[in-house]
Amino acid sequence: MQKHVNFSTKGLLVFALVLGLTSAMHLNAQATSKATYDKTTKMLALDTKAPFSYLFELDIKPMNFASKEKADAFFSNWTTELVSFQVNYEKRTAEVLLKTRMNPTWGVKEWNDYLAQLPKQ
Repeated sequence: MQKHVNFSTKGLLVFALVLGLTSAMHLNAQATSKATYDKTTKMLALDTKAPFSYLFELDIKPMNFASKEKADAFFSNWTTELVSFQVNYEKRTAEVLLKTRMNPTWGVKEWNDYLAQLPKQ
């Protein structure tokens, strides 16, 4: 009887762990904060209403890049010691990666002020 109880307890623990990890991944996937690019002002901005994170997703479809190389070249001009980009041309997205450890006290306002200073292109 003791072995059966241990097996049931272990089974429940494994099930709870898997369920918890699945839920956490689902919440994390939905919690991706967004960034936007304004073609008129040529500025990148982080969503001020989203949870602040080191990672923001940018939809690059409206930017109409002719090729992955053109998209990579565009974002390489914006890469600095504080921000970098990972382009996924097939999905037409770019990840905006903030190096938050460099300025741990900055919030979204300070990051948006910094991003506004990136070269206009």
